Amino acid sequence: MLLVLAALVATRLPRLPPADGERRHAVAEIRDSIAEVFRIDAIRPIVILMFFTGILYIGVFMVQLPIIVRDVYHGDSAALAILNTCFMLGTCLSAIVMTRYGHIRQQGRALILSTTASGLIMALILFQPPLYGLYAIAGLWGISGGISMVMGRTLVQAAAPADHRGRVLSIFQLGYMGGAPIGALLIGFAIDRIGPINAILIPTIGMIVLILIARYMSGVWDLRYEEG
Repeated sequence: MLLVLAALVATRLPRLPPADGERRHAVAEIRDSIAEVFRIDAIRPIVILMFFTGILYIGVFMVQLPIIVRDVYHGDSAALAILNTCFMLGTCLSAIVMTRYGHIRQQGRALILSTTASGLIMALILFQPPLYGLYAIAGLWGISGGISMVMGRTLVQAAAPADHRGRVLSIFQLGYMGGAPIGALLIGFAIDRIGPINAILIPTIGMIVLILIARYMSGVWDLRYEEG
């Protein structure tokens, strides 16, 4: 019903005139946007970091956690719904707190530290906590994941040229979500080979390597944006 209502409301929005300038093919627009992302030193490592984060984290959330709830905890759809709710509440909480209590000055460090925290929180699944502990892990993971996304978007938006900002942000989001199907496929094979719990070792080790590269072989740690 909400989707139908939203569609009806959208039909009443005024039509905007087409933008001035020559219209280009969508593939050419995407290619130019990707080239712009890789041309800017302050944006390139963030997009790469978020792409691999999508591979290592989203696959766990989309594939592994539902299987763990079903096969390890013998939970039903209600248990999975609670797990997803805890994650989303954590994400919303992090956004509210950052909005309410001020500006983070070292966004690059916050990005790396929050991504590291996500990896450590994810590794707690190896200890097979009780179901309510898994809910707590999901909530904490949502908090750290929310911080990572906000910090990444802030840095990308600040560094992007004004006339390409929308395109660059779209590539940032595409990179993050584009890693999801790759991660889902890889974690699915890992679960078949070593089981749903032990498979968490693979993204955990991958994140350790990724964080070390981001910390010591890129300039992300020192990136910052001052408003005004």
